[in-house]
Amino acid sequence: MNYVKPYSDIFVKYLFGSQGNEDILLHFINAVLSDSESKRISDVAILNPFNLQSFSKDKLSILDVKARDETDRLYNIEIQSTSDEGFKHRILYYWAKLYSYQLKPGESYLLLRPTISINIVNFRLIEECDDIHNWFYLAKNKDCEIIFSDHLFIHFLELIKLSKSIESLTILERWLYFFRYEGKEGYDMKLIIRDDEVFHKAHDVYERFTKDEELKDLYESREEAERQHLTSLEIAEQKGIEKGEVNKQLEIARAMLKDGTDIDLISKYTGLSEDQIRKLT
Repeated sequence: MNYVKPYSDIFVKYLFGSQGNEDILLHFINAVLSDSESKRISDVAILNPFNLQSFSKDKLSILDVKARDETDRLYNIEIQSTSDEGFKHRILYYWAKLYSYQLKPGESYLLLRPTISINIVNFRLIEECDDIHNWFYLAKNKDCEIIFSDHLFIHFLELIKLSKSIESLTILERWLYFFRYEGKEGYDMKLIIRDDEVFHKAHDVYERFTKDEELKDLYESREEAERQHLTSLEIAEQKGIEKGEVNKQLEIARAMLKDGTDIDLISKYTGLSEDQIRKLT
């Protein structure tokens, strides 16, 4: 079996976003909510189900999982393997898009429901603390214990900070262990999947993914496209340095536009806003 990174975006989308895997998604979301002392949910519906054919053309599309629970709260789950300067801004932007997506023209703002962003990252993001799970909401008043709104919640799960022995892991940490080590030689998943049907099912989903030639081809094509894209970024950045550009991001964005890269992806990799990028065309 060829190794497939369990933290690859295509596998995470397949695992959480496939019809019939709602129990896996529910299990994961509840692990996140419980760890942040939030109320667990009893049901979840996938809003953008996994569709193999939709990935055949755009090998650099941003993959996420959108879901809704029984109280109409929205969830966006995404994995990020590499760090970039615009990542935090993009997370806020995608949260805002999903939050505003709820309303049709003319509808009342009172219909808006809380929106939760859950981000699995394979790098150290929050340098100020060693917590593996950091969550953020609209800040409290500086003088009173008042939270402005409970509609914004953003979670970051940092795989690289996982250091506990496998026997002492919480449910959420077992999920992070799964994403970091599933399928990797020298790591036994028996302690993770034992006595838990959902983890056992997730393990089976991973094995099924790695044995499906069409899925593996898609995985490899996305990996190769990502490698080529990162190489193009490095070349564009070097050109910017050689030319003495003050803003390397603009030079990179111009090069990506020339290659026909989608504006969404340019924003992701440069940290520039869509308006800034459109002004370069």
